[in-house]
Amino acid sequence: MHAPYTHDLVRLARITGIEFSKEQMDYLREISGFNIEARYDNIKMEFYKKASKNYFIRLICQGKTEKMERC
Repeated sequence: MHAPYTHDLVRLARITGIEFSKEQMDYLREISGFNIEARYDNIKMEFYKKASKNYFIRLICQGKTEKMERC
C-alpha cells in the first residue's frame, strides 16, 4: 500500500485510524491551508491577508499545546 498523494492533513489523520480530538483536527485543518496551489491566485490572496505575525504565533503556540509543551 502506498501513501495517498495528498497534503490534506485531516484526510491523512483519518486514514491512520488514530483517534484525534476535535481541537487537534481543527488544528490540522488550519495548517493544511498552508499548502496552496500556485494556480489559485484568489485563494493565495485570502491566505496572505490573514497571515499576520499574530496568526502564526497563535498556530505555533497551539501546536506546542497539542504536544503538551509550553508556549
